[in-house]
Amino acid sequence: MIFGLFVITLSYGVSFLFPKEIRGSFFIVLSLHALIILFYAYSGVDLIGATEDADSFYKHAVERSSDIGNLNWSINSLSNGHDFFKNIHAILQHYFSGPEKIISYSTTLLAWSLCALILVKLYLSICQEDNKGAIVVTYIYALTPSILIFNSYLLREVWMSLIIFSIVYLALKVSSHSKKLLNISLIIFLTLICILLHRYMVVIIINLLAVILLYDAIDKYTWYPFNNIKLLSYLSVLLIGIFVVFNMELDSVKYIFRNGIIGSIDQYMIDLVGGHGDGAPPARTTYGKTFDKGNLFSIVNVFLSYQFMPYPWKVSSIIDLAPLFENFLRGGFVILFIINRKRLSITQKMNMDMIFLIWLSVEFIWSVGTINWGTAYRHHTVVYGLLVFVAIASYRNSKIK
Repeated sequence: MIFGLFVITLSYGVSFLFPKEIRGSFFIVLSLHALIILFYAYSGVDLIGATEDADSFYKHAVERSSDIGNLNWSINSLSNGHDFFKNIHAILQHYFSGPEKIISYSTTLLAWSLCALILVKLYLSICQEDNKGAIVVTYIYALTPSILIFNSYLLREVWMSLIIFSIVYLALKVSSHSKKLLNISLIIFLTLICILLHRYMVVIIINLLAVILLYDAIDKYTWYPFNNIKLLSYLSVLLIGIFVVFNMELDSVKYIFRNGIIGSIDQYMIDLVGGHGDGAPPARTTYGKTFDKGNLFSIVNVFLSYQFMPYPWKVSSIIDLAPLFENFLRGGFVILFIINRKRLSITQKMNMDMIFLIWLSVEFIWSVGTINWGTAYRHHTVVYGLLVFVAIASYRNSKIK
């Protein structure tokens, strides 16, 4: 319990890293998240969604904590995307007098507080001195139902968010030539950690870095704006990185080699429709297999289903109203960004286009491996903060001008 309270106190200490005009807002939303986490940790009551995964992570961590000398740290084991997470929490439970839920759940609060901090810093680096806009981003991000729910469970999504937000922020710092070598080193370190958090995070990270490098190679934001030397250099670096990754003993890489890219998408969806491939029954919220490997345009239907299911006529439970509301909310943010994008300066437009493309491409990757809107509701949280940022930043910039 002492460790849990220490980490919660540390989370509140993050407020001092915010500009003083924003600290009060952050303190309010952090307190709400802290109350939810304390409720999860001590009440024994589970709220909607992902309770099985959260319980599984905690129970496995407790089981492993009794014999941490035999934790498996091999790449082959860690590449499944959940053993690394369980091993870390096993160590925490072992050394801080577990088993206690608050030991693990408190780390979720710390990760979320750092996510909010990075988003605010990202906002202020592009919309300088607009503290009111940063407050709006903080409130919208913090109070969105999916963030309140899933970023308070013992789940990996909040850590994925933190790493992706951090990489984006560091990339903007690199482009401004501020502590370039240090920031590049941190990006490499975070990349290596992130691929251990989910089996297919390696695909998302390669995509993320590709978008960042593509935009760094831009000289002028016009037709064919690229610096050819940079573009070829970055392409070479990515190809080398992909070659190294594809020669590692990663589960996801083996799956792709065995089935091919299109075949992997098709087979993965077939397994999910059949009950997640583990014998469990299909979820109530399953919208079915929407990908047809004989028709590549079906990928559009996959993405739209991921973004907008449940459609209003598919709602069959009061619980479905939360994802339905957020589907409209995300659609509204996309429209808000597109409408106000033209009023941005060239530098702002480049930076926000890059971040929007990262959101769009990461969402697209998640969509090809998701066939029910319950899981989609949870996966949307990983890069949701980036969408909130570009929407509010473009709107506020327009209003200020």
